[in-house]
Amino acid sequence: MPRIIDCTITLAPGIGNPMFRKVHFAPFHVHEVHRRSNADLYMAIHTATHIDAPYHFVPGGTTIDRVPLDQLVGEGVLFRVEPLAEPRHRFSVAELAAAAPGRALRGRIAVVATGWSNRAFADPVRYFGESPTLSPEAARWLADEGVKAVVLDSGTDAPEPVPVPDQVLPVHHILLERGIPIVENCTDLVKIPDGGHTLFAIPLKLEAESGAPARVFALVPD
Repeated sequence: MPRIIDCTITLAPGIGNPMFRKVHFAPFHVHEVHRRSNADLYMAIHTATHIDAPYHFVPGGTTIDRVPLDQLVGEGVLFRVEPLAEPRHRFSVAELAAAAPGRALRGRIAVVATGWSNRAFADPVRYFGESPTLSPEAARWLADEGVKAVVLDSGTDAPEPVPVPDQVLPVHHILLERGIPIVENCTDLVKIPDGGHTLFAIPLKLEAESGAPARVFALVPD
């Protein structure tokens, strides 16, 4: 039987990007009173493991409910770059190419395994402020090579300490303007073995929104 590797950060109270509202559960049914459990969930939709749809940065771009699922499920190409993943490092085209030499990328999902979330997600200031990630050149190379989605266990762009309207965030723009969804803040990508896997990134179907929380996992043959 194939083995499943869960690559999703657990949504728990208090987690989240320092720029956003933190995750909060508000129970309104409890077993002791109602003989059942239920709760309201409050969070930013771009929290923890989630998918950016093109509309996140592209006016008129595809919203998350219209991103085809077959763009988010498929053969993953693993870029094992953990040894290079120092804080604030920007992976070059040469580094990515060396991590998956000769692999065909067209129509496949790029899975960039840095190990950063495993090391740093518990410290949001460090995680978001020092995250290694793609250089703009590497993002453009992946797009030119025809990947259908990009999966990261890190943030997507270097932090820019300026007002939101003044932020450039080039990697987001390069990928999303080419219609390539970004699956951010995964975990345990480094546990995916070499030798092939199928990647599943399944978002909540939020109407006309820019992204959604997602369950992400890799299916690995025995």
